[in-house]
Amino acid sequence: MLDIEALRLWIEQNPEWISISVFCIAFLESFAGIGLLIPGVILLAMVAVIANMVNVSSLEIIIWCYLGACIADILSFLIGHYFRNKVTNIWPFSKYPESLFKAKSLVKTYGIYAILIGRFIGPIRPVLPIIAGTLSMPKNKFIAIDLLSGIPWSCFYILPSYYLAASITNDFLGWPYLLGVIFLILTLSVVRKYFQ
Repeated sequence: MLDIEALRLWIEQNPEWISISVFCIAFLESFAGIGLLIPGVILLAMVAVIANMVNVSSLEIIIWCYLGACIADILSFLIGHYFRNKVTNIWPFSKYPESLFKAKSLVKTYGIYAILIGRFIGPIRPVLPIIAGTLSMPKNKFIAIDLLSGIPWSCFYILPSYYLAASITNDFLGWPYLLGVIFLILTLSVVRKYFQ
């Protein structure tokens, strides 16, 4: 059986594994198509809670989340740029054609704004960068908007869980912040439902 206290002690002695975990989860959550297959948002929330419990700073976790997601997005864009029209025949994209269709329609209609806002829309988030690459969006433009949109994305996916854990353990500043976290979660769920 899993000894939670022993696990917590090990994590406290090896906090670098939290940063590595956040980077890897954010990378997989954002990488071309893989994000369709793993529950990355839930895993990021769990790691954020653990990070708070062992006193790893929220800024450190956000930075690693940001780096993992942006690197995955840029690699996905380059894959799309390289393969162009062959993407629809490659697994896992061939298995999820509806996500590809939605992403392509969004990028064609809204261009760079699709990359900015689409990052927060679950089923198309991991395919938007590769679609942008297949549609020959200028690399510099994509990278600039991706790096910019990665900041709020990382905050939205890390801070609510991190601060919720802090409020539960009484290490936090109080109810106003907890209500702010709840508001962010509700806002994200409304945005996701609206765009699905």
